[in-house]
Amino acid sequence: MEASTSTSLYTGDNSIAKSKTWPEIQTGASLLLAWQLKNRKVLIVGGGNVAADRLRSVLPTDAKVTLICPEDGMGEEVSFRVKEEGSKWGLEWRNRNFEDSDIEDEHWDMVLTALDDPELSKHIYQLAKKNRMNINVADVPPLCDFYFGSVIRRGPLQVMISTNGKGPRLANRIRRQIEAGLPDNVGEAIDNIGELRKQLRKKAPGSEAGTVKRRMEWMVRVTDSWTLDELAAMTPEQQEAILSSWEEDYARSFAGSASGLTKWTRRAFCPYWIAQLPNPAFWWRGGQLDAEVIEKRRQSCPVYKQKSAVGPNQVQTWLATGGGVLLGAAGVLAIQQMQRRFLR
Repeated sequence: MEASTSTSLYTGDNSIAKSKTWPEIQTGASLLLAWQLKNRKVLIVGGGNVAADRLRSVLPTDAKVTLICPEDGMGEEVSFRVKEEGSKWGLEWRNRNFEDSDIEDEHWDMVLTALDDPELSKHIYQLAKKNRMNINVADVPPLCDFYFGSVIRRGPLQVMISTNGKGPRLANRIRRQIEAGLPDNVGEAIDNIGELRKQLRKKAPGSEAGTVKRRMEWMVRVTDSWTLDELAAMTPEQQEAILSSWEEDYARSFAGSASGLTKWTRRAFCPYWIAQLPNPAFWWRGGQLDAEVIEKRRQSCPVYKQKSAVGPNQVQTWLATGGGVLLGAAGVLAIQQMQRRFLR
């Protein structure tokens, strides 16, 4: 289950929960789902170009596919899929025309018709509905329980563009435009973040609401702190470094995973922690108690609690800022001394 999609809407600085700007709900849409068809029975009736398209859609899902079509009605691609690759996919071919018993005597999780015979397509639709089966009748939207969209596939990434049956050809044009803008390494990035999630579940198992919520929010922070190129190049060593900060609820960035900064190293540059240094009570307690309280309470620290670790740029910025403050203070003191000496 891909739960982090909805979770990300409610976490982060730009979340809808903080802005209180709720998304507008528009009617007339279809519910786009990733239907898990592994080991489920799918029936395809037909053998032309549409049937070839349906085979390309369902065979990668590891479904148990049955094709009904006489040999003289098969196109070149369907013939190739059946005769050359049939054993590879476990594809069952029934070399004949459709019979009512194909639906009346068997249960199918999905029925797909790819025929140029409207009357036969409507008849198959009626049989499927009578036996409570989900069906798609090619090019007849009113006789469809679901639609096939135009799909982009990059490894584990699947993006579907649907026009709700109104403009399939236009959906293909839109798909090509979107696909041209996708980075080539997006599949590697998804594989790496998926492996990280898998390892996190092993490190922090449990289905309690608190554990699940913490896992999801931590993964959101990690994902948001890495660029796509960094995610695509993530190594097992970096994944191990990221996971090592799970207990302290720290989401390492690319810089943090490479530098191996510890909690105390981060504190040395943390403005929230440094602010405790002038506090006498902090030293009275050995520099420990208040620091730990801060670690638990602060929720917006740019170094420790938020997305990224201390990188060279942040260190240089803070050092430059601190140096500027000290230089400015020194300048003020020098001017005061000059005023006292020469203007009294």
